[in-house]
Amino acid sequence: MKLSFTEGHAPIVIFELLQYHREWLADERVDLPALMNVICAYYPEYAVSFNAHEQAGLNDGTGLFLRSMGIEMELSSSVERMITMT
Repeated sequence: MKLSFTEGHAPIVIFELLQYHREWLADERVDLPALMNVICAYYPEYAVSFNAHEQAGLNDGTGLFLRSMGIEMELSSSVERMITMT
């Protein structure tokens, strides 16, 4: 699979891919605090939108899927997953 995106959007793409590649953090390929600082500084609208979705539980893919199947459940959210500036 070939991914295509503009270089200017790389911080957001890397941040989104981290949910599937946690090893990038473990082997220190990605410095998460630095990445979040870049997102806050250059893409503040994305950071605000992502955090609002996280607070509302809208980043809980499993919970949203189960709700779509008619299973009533509370959506999860986490302060640890929010984009913060350090």
